[in-house]
Amino acid sequence: LTPLVNIAMHHMDLMDALNVAFLVGGCLYWWPMVGLDPNLHWRMGYGARIANLALGVPFEAFLGVVILSQANPIASMYSLQSTHAGGGLLWSATELSTFAGVIPIFLQWIRSDERAGARADARADRAFEAKELAERARDVDVRATPVAVTAATVETGSTGVDRFRPLFQPGNSAWEEMWRAKAGYVPGRGPANGGNGGAPKT
Repeated sequence: LTPLVNIAMHHMDLMDALNVAFLVGGCLYWWPMVGLDPNLHWRMGYGARIANLALGVPFEAFLGVVILSQANPIASMYSLQSTHAGGGLLWSATELSTFAGVIPIFLQWIRSDERAGARADARADRAFEAKELAERARDVDVRATPVAVTAATVETGSTGVDRFRPLFQPGNSAWEEMWRAKAGYVPGRGPANGGNGGAPKT
């Protein structure tokens, strides 16, 4: 909409530079929205991508409508008919490119939700399996400990375990057997009951 277009059309190097600038700007605009390669520093959400596409529509559509309603050619080598055709092409291409851009973004959004759900299910399954394995290992340890102690006692003949073996025999009180094992007598018991009348042995 400025005289720069007419000047650039008479200096093709400048026009090429303008076209390259437009191309780079368009790539930078579309890359974070439809590109599969993640950006190193930030990543735009899928809702923000669609909103960004929608925000860009009015500006390009407005430009196309203004060019379409021009009363004079946009450059001296253009006709008024070609100027209007360019404005209509810009307007329609804006709508088509936006619609075409929404489709892959929407599909990526759906697939990302499916992948996120699959990852959450996998994490839940791994946590459940780890919990089951821990419970099984704990049950095995609880069941194996008495067997291991008994086997160790049989093999080594541990006197520490043998001293407290009466505790596991029926008919003996725990505190009585503990006292008998440590002191050699039970307080308050007569000699007939395994003590010596409450006095320590000499």
